[in-house]
Amino acid sequence: PKSVISNDTVKIGSGTVIMAGVILNPLVKIGNCCIINTGSIIDHETKISDYVHISPGVNIGGQVKIGQCSWLGIGSTVINNISISDNVVLGASSLLIKNASKNSKYVGIPASKINE
Repeated sequence: PKSVISNDTVKIGSGTVIMAGVILNPLVKIGNCCIINTGSIIDHETKISDYVHISPGVNIGGQVKIGQCSWLGIGSTVINNISISDNVVLGASSLLIKNASKNSKYVGIPASKINE
C-alpha cells in the first residue's frame, strides 16, 4: 500500500514481490518471480524479464530492457534506453550507461565489465 503503481498500464507477473516505497511509472512490464525491493524507481516503458532482483534504492530510466536472472545491486542506476542481457550482475552504486552483455558483471561509475 505504500508503493506507487501508475494506472492500469503496469503489468506485474505472477509471484513478483513489490516492496514499500517502489515507484512504477506507466507501461512498465515486470515478469514472473521478480523482486522489486524497497525504494526503487522504474521509469516508463521498462521491461523486466523473469527472475530479476532489483535491490533497494535502484533507479532505472525509461525504455530499459532487463534480461532473465539479472541482479541490480543496491543503489545502482541504469540510464534510459539501455539493454541488459540475461544473467547480468550490476554492482552496488554502479552507473550503467552502456548495454550489458550476457553472463557478465559490471561495477563502477560509469560501470565497466569485470572478468572473474
